[in-house]
Amino acid sequence: MPIRILIALFGVLAGVFLYLAWSQYEESWAIYSIPCVIAFAVLLSLKPQFEWWYYKRNPKDIPPGLRRVFEERLPDFYQRKSQNDKLLYRKRVFLTHMGIAFRGQGFEDDEIPVDVTTLIASQAARVMENTDRYVLEPFETVVLYKHPFPSPAYPDYWHSSELFEEDGVLLFNLENAIPGILLPQKHFNIVLYEWFRVANRVLGRRQTSVPDGEWQTLLAKTANLPPSWVQEAIGLPEVDGNAVKQVILAEFGQPKLR
Repeated sequence: MPIRILIALFGVLAGVFLYLAWSQYEESWAIYSIPCVIAFAVLLSLKPQFEWWYYKRNPKDIPPGLRRVFEERLPDFYQRKSQNDKLLYRKRVFLTHMGIAFRGQGFEDDEIPVDVTTLIASQAARVMENTDRYVLEPFETVVLYKHPFPSPAYPDYWHSSELFEEDGVLLFNLENAIPGILLPQKHFNIVLYEWFRVANRVLGRRQTSVPDGEWQTLLAKTANLPPSWVQEAIGLPEVDGNAVKQVILAEFGQPKLR
């Protein structure tokens, strides 16, 4: 990317001028290094903003290994797309992933595999697919756990997903999050659920036409599943019925007439 080339160029030029000043005992060379050092520092400090500006205008596809994961593992919502729409979606995922800060709890060296973080970002990209948004400010931080977790907001519940609105943070237990993304008709998609909750707040999105409080009926009609399927996946005493309905419709479609 050009910004990285410029950073490297000014860094090298500053080093060359400083070396010449030192090796030739000529202070005038050091003067030439000053604007290079300033430019290097400015570009380095603003690198995330420059990268975001550049890639938003020139979005990249995700790496080949991740493309294979998408082709082999993602469910129908992706497989039904044309090749061109798949490419557009993957570019959206790339930008969304770039705009989210991922933090791991309980991971060695606090490093999370990029395929995991990309899958989490892919669900955010789904809820923004028909918009001009790539991130949903201020919800730009995702904390990932290996197992169910308590939290300051819910200290008595070991749960698997949470939207902590005060800090703009989403929290997920990967034991439940990844199966829900890859096998949403067997495991409730808690990641899509939380991103729908965020989108409803940030975008002021109109809710589904299903009456409030009727997600249980919708789930039974579309998937023949009980409410406990959703509640146990999330792990909290109350769920956001509107977001649940949106997930059901996204993953199972409209109920069939009988």
